[in-house]
Amino acid sequence: MELVPGFLEQALRTAGFEDIKTFECKSDTEMVWHFSKIYEGYITLLVSPLPRHFLEKITMKDQVAGAGFRPAEIAKLAIVLWSADLFARKQRLLHQPKHVLLPMLPVTGFVAMLVVLQRDLGTALVLFAIILGLLFVAGLPGRLFLVSLLGVGAVILVFVRSSAERLQRITSFTDPFADAQSSGYQAAHGLMGLATGQWLGVGLGGSRQKWGSLPGAHTDFVFAVIGEELGLVGALSVLLLFGLLAYVGFRIARRARDPFCRFAAAGITASSG
Repeated sequence: MELVPGFLEQALRTAGFEDIKTFECKSDTEMVWHFSKIYEGYITLLVSPLPRHFLEKITMKDQVAGAGFRPAEIAKLAIVLWSADLFARKQRLLHQPKHVLLPMLPVTGFVAMLVVLQRDLGTALVLFAIILGLLFVAGLPGRLFLVSLLGVGAVILVFVRSSAERLQRITSFTDPFADAQSSGYQAAHGLMGLATGQWLGVGLGGSRQKWGSLPGAHTDFVFAVIGEELGLVGALSVLLLFGLLAYVGFRIARRARDPFCRFAAAGITASSG
């Protein structure tokens, strides 16, 4: 239990707070800005060991206070807060593409590639979405944004094609029932669950697929369980709520007067999608 306070103290000192007792905030914006510095300190501590050691730890689940924990989850928020602080300080220079891309893209791209090297496609996709969302909000010209988008697509394509198993799982979505006992197992049972739910579902807690038939029922395929229990109406309602969350998040970002809050709100909204 002593590791957590010690870690926080070290992170604060790395962020520039010599006397932790004087850690005070005069406003919410200042508080969030301080936390961005803490996360920068966290990333500094995280990448300080040898790269190989970092690669082994970046997506590994650790136990913190009895709960599962992935350092990559903190990396998502760290990228958002660090990038928001960077763009806020360079606000008057963002009309120049080089100030939008540097040093934001190399730093965030490095963190994303570490996750890619760990073969964690889901987390890598979220990180790429955050990076692209922040570049868009920062005003990157359309041509350069398209180049960045194509670059991310190329990285994902190479990542998928580098493993026959991963490629098979991706392509099985076109016809999961062609190999329902192997590569298409999860997709096939997910579709079964959605079909069972019909219009109004079988009722909360009534899903049958989640009891052993559908791996990842509480994570990757939770939407199939929602569709089975709440039906088409419930599934569409969940999608509508996510759309509403994105709309509200970007509306807050657009109306924010403080640059840091604007970029942070946009980045957090992109990460939640």
